[in-house]
Amino acid sequence: MKESYERRGALRYRVLNPAFVVTSHARAETGRLIDISSNGLAFKYLADKGSSVGLSELDIFLADHPFYLGRLPVKTVGDNNMSDVISFSAKTWRRRGVKFGVLTDRQRSRLEYFVQHHTTWKKWQGQPSFRRNRDETDR
Repeated sequence: MKESYERRGALRYRVLNPAFVVTSHARAETGRLIDISSNGLAFKYLADKGSSVGLSELDIFLADHPFYLGRLPVKTVGDNNMSDVISFSAKTWRRRGVKFGVLTDRQRSRLEYFVQHHTTWKKWQGQPSFRRNRDETDR
């Protein structure tokens, strides 16, 4: 786990409530948010085999809550098949990791709200928290 932290540089939080992302390119994709950090997020989505489209923005929303955060600037840092199983389907599940670009103060604030209220708070020893003034006993 330590190697994963050192490469990413920020603690990743697992999402508790059904949360989704919508990409904003010509072939919009909707995916399920897997985890999130102060630097980026990962989501899984169903895609045509062999296709991967670059992203510049995405939106986050919750299925059972009015939370919405739009137009987050992002850059893809990884996009991989989630299964090694050969399928006859034209679609495949993929996991995409993105890092955030420069966020506005409002976007950063809404992102912190999302992490505080809709993710697990499991901290590995030695890793910084999303917000410096909150200790791990808050949740």
